[in-house]
Amino acid sequence: MAVDAVQRTEELIRLQTRLLGSLPLAAIATRLDGTVVFWNQAAQELYGWSAAEVVGRSIMNLLVPEEAVQQGADIMDLVRAGKSWSGEFTVKRSNGTIFTASVTDSPIIDDDGALIGILGVSLDLTARQQAAEARRKSEEDFRTLANSLPELCWMANPDGHIFWFNERWYEYTGTRPEQMEGWGWQAVHDPKVLPEVLEKWRASIGTGQAFEMVFPLRSANGEFRHFLTRIRPMKDESGKVLRWFGTNTDISEQKRVEEALRVGEERLRAAFSQTYSFLVLLDFEGTIIEVNRAAQEAAGCRREEVIGRKMWEPWWSALPEETAILKASIAKAANGENVREECYFCLPDGTKRFADRTLSPVKDANGRVRMVVATGLDMTEQKDLLDK
Repeated sequence: MAVDAVQRTEELIRLQTRLLGSLPLAAIATRLDGTVVFWNQAAQELYGWSAAEVVGRSIMNLLVPEEAVQQGADIMDLVRAGKSWSGEFTVKRSNGTIFTASVTDSPIIDDDGALIGILGVSLDLTARQQAAEARRKSEEDFRTLANSLPELCWMANPDGHIFWFNERWYEYTGTRPEQMEGWGWQAVHDPKVLPEVLEKWRASIGTGQAFEMVFPLRSANGEFRHFLTRIRPMKDESGKVLRWFGTNTDISEQKRVEEALRVGEERLRAAFSQTYSFLVLLDFEGTIIEVNRAAQEAAGCRREEVIGRKMWEPWWSALPEETAILKASIAKAANGENVREECYFCLPDGTKRFADRTLSPVKDANGRVRMVVATGLDMTEQKDLLDK
């Protein structure tokens, strides 16, 4: 191609791409042989070269790492044949760093319909990939925590389709994942109670409201035990349900005592109806990382009052002997032991309460202890009645 013809072609390319200069996406125009003709500000920010440094140079030499040369050549052949290409492509910056970009390459056509160049628009996918990896790690940590809890736990899609159960669920029910996925969990319910469970669960799915109910679940040996089931919606900023998180807490012992003393023991029944599990997540030093609502209600505190404090400060500072026991138990749990014990604790107003407490290690997929979880029941009313 004569020099004048080349110049005219480049001028046509620049005219057709001049409006791309202010695009937030990196826009690059080349001749059909890959020589850079146009390079906008976003391209400079993404790749590190200024327009003055790259115009007249080969796009393949500038941006394409050795391992992607063949793919780059194939894409250019495709566009030179008059077709567009979109996808993820490995590219490099001026400092030599390699990253993945979302790229669209299209033919540039002149007024006579002749193909005169190639327009490439690209977007850095690094942030998106990092966000996806962060979400994956967060999900992994969440499942690790759920697997360490003594409760049966599970997660469901917005439509109620359950896609994950923790290990404790399978241990208790003796089932396999393929049996339980979706709505297969109905197989471990009491057929007489199941219609009511389904009615309430579907109502929650329809409204996005939390679910709470006590019903029996069949164990691996065929025994039905009563569980307090709480299902909470996990919503986005607009209030849309993203997924559901459910827990099933075994309350069979409480139910049996309640039934045995049902006649003439309304006071004891009321006490049991107010008994619930509390959960506190700790680091190895006993610092509170998280508390659930039940713990806040049981201990008469607000979340913001205890996060970042040692577990013994809010509830055991007035009980030195109990504090020493708690510290020792946290250390045991941090070393991989499960500790169950009875203890006293104090409410903010100084009231002394009695609890059944368990401290357990939270392990990652490699079996390493990452955190400690403390669970418990406020048993004050029950103890008082039994002591009389």
